[in-house]
Amino acid sequence: MSREIGKTTKERERIKRKQNENKTARERLESKFHDAFDRYPYNSDELLKYRLYKDQKCKCAYSMEPIKLDKDIFFEPGYVEIDHILPYSRSFDNSYSNKVLVLQSENQMKRNRTPYEYFRDEKLNKWVDYECWVKENIENPKKRNKLLTKNYSEVEKTEWAPRTIVNTQYIARFFAQFIRSSLKFSDPKVKLPVVCMNGRITSMLRGLWGISKVREDDDLHHAKDAAVIATITPRMVKLITEYRKARESKRYQKNEVFVDTETGEIIDFKYSFPMPWKNFRLELIARLSDNPAAEIEALKNNDKLSAYTDKNDVKPVIVSRKPQRKVTGQMHKETIRSVREEEGAQISVIRKNISELKMADKDNLYAPDTNKKLYDAIFQRMKEYDGDAKKAFEQPFYKPTNTPGKQGPQVKTVKLKQTKPSGIKIRGGIVDNANMVRIDIFTKAGKYYIVPVYTSHVLCGELPNRAITRDKDEKDWQIIDAAFEFKFSLYPYDLIKFVTKKDTFFGYYRGCDRTNGAIKISLPNKNEDSIRKTGPREIIKYEIDVLGNYYEVKKEDRRGLEDFGNLKSGEDMD
Repeated sequence: MSREIGKTTKERERIKRKQNENKTARERLESKFHDAFDRYPYNSDELLKYRLYKDQKCKCAYSMEPIKLDKDIFFEPGYVEIDHILPYSRSFDNSYSNKVLVLQSENQMKRNRTPYEYFRDEKLNKWVDYECWVKENIENPKKRNKLLTKNYSEVEKTEWAPRTIVNTQYIARFFAQFIRSSLKFSDPKVKLPVVCMNGRITSMLRGLWGISKVREDDDLHHAKDAAVIATITPRMVKLITEYRKARESKRYQKNEVFVDTETGEIIDFKYSFPMPWKNFRLELIARLSDNPAAEIEALKNNDKLSAYTDKNDVKPVIVSRKPQRKVTGQMHKETIRSVREEEGAQISVIRKNISELKMADKDNLYAPDTNKKLYDAIFQRMKEYDGDAKKAFEQPFYKPTNTPGKQGPQVKTVKLKQTKPSGIKIRGGIVDNANMVRIDIFTKAGKYYIVPVYTSHVLCGELPNRAITRDKDEKDWQIIDAAFEFKFSLYPYDLIKFVTKKDTFFGYYRGCDRTNGAIKISLPNKNEDSIRKTGPREIIKYEIDVLGNYYEVKKEDRRGLEDFGNLKSGEDMD
């Protein structure tokens, strides 16, 4: 749980004092409201409008025009509105420091922009006057900074973490309540069936016990936290809370002795917070190693552990990840390529940015004779930069003209031709497939064949029967017939073992390269890095449960696309 440890007496007194000050200020404001309108506010919005009106020196926060404090029009719809300085849809900031009172017309023109974005687009000449007005009239420093924020995209990045913590707190509370109401225990007399542990307490004990946590290493840091949480008792939580309060609110002396300044009582906190059992830290580190059996055997030989009887029962801990068996993403890429006939063969024509050109593209130019002078100039420029198009066209490039001193139009793309076009036919052209849902693995004569299944196949109800063939167009791929044996399908995050002539790779399937059939695998406990491998001697698929136990899949039946039913994109076939 992401909540505070118990607060000290001084902190509680400060909070109470602030609450009393806010209550007094509200009563004073309500009294002034009554003097102005001959009545008390009907709701909190009315009082908030009045408070903002007073804080802004009676002017609209954007136009700087006076706002009439007339009881007949002040609260009428269409006159003044409360606006979020930093748009709520972007900041999720509903605090008072992010609110201003503005004329409705200004609010409508500002829309989902910050004040600076609004002035930059609509009233640039007024920004200097506006900036001076804000500095002179807005006393709240937080509000003043928000009104004058220029680069909110950068501010959003720094404010993301605090907002996420708040979301985490809400989710954790909801989930804890869900578990309490749903989880059934065999013994109804259990008093504390579900205990919510504070994250700071976990962190404190982890540090005291010498258990390091480096998130960047791998995802096993969650297992470290789980082991620590499982050993924390209610008495330990109480002890840590008292310890923290004593350090912050009592006079500190040597040897962890504190004196209660109110009672004069001497409190001895000579607690060492011992580990749950002897060598707990060493055992945890060994269990989370790449070879726990060997590590634990070494500890046993040094009389560090004695509870383990058979080292062969100890397997490496694997982070369990849920396979993604959803039909998601685009059916096809956005670029539609035209299909044309040239010398008896079909070709497609695409546009390519000149900054992405390669010297080899010179041989694939479409209709090179029609723009020979332009193409010669483009590749001559690239030659001057050793074929680096990015550097060659870092500055704008213009079409050469026959008139000296005259500049032609800027050139951004050129047309290239591709032979043997494949993909999805649409609007008289052709587009490339987009998202790969899964790959189907076949074998024949000890060799593996990969058939990619795309979102387009699912939505069209077409089960593909061509296996990826290196450096060939899809229409020339290997056709899969009855002579091939189907092994299994692989979805993202299916657990597999990939065996080559020299090495064995164990991890999660992450994707496949349709150009050469290379399979991408991420290590089981590290989600970011991936390995690309081709030419398997063997591929083994495993099913893994939520606790990390995995079992080899011996045989699967190939699931037809009818198993997806009438799914729409984004729905789960399970």
